[in-house]
Amino acid sequence: MKKSFISLWGWFEKQGLYEEEFQYFMKDIFNYMDQKGNVPLDLLNQELETLGWGIQLMDETVYKQMLILHQNKNHIDLKGYVNSQR
Repeated sequence: MKKSFISLWGWFEKQGLYEEEFQYFMKDIFNYMDQKGNVPLDLLNQELETLGWGIQLMDETVYKQMLILHQNKNHIDLKGYVNSQR
């Protein structure tokens, strides 16, 4: 799980997004998956676009990592992880 976080953190920074936004990005994804289940990548990207994150932001690799993290979300401290990366 830690590898997924590190990989996502690096991907997020490469997208030009601010580190302060990381926990909100993850929460948006988790909330959507909680409501809709494990949705296909194209629907998740559509939702992210609707929320203002960007067009076709996630690729298949990032999507798979998000699925793993979502399955383990009860064991994740997003705020604590983000703070430890600074």
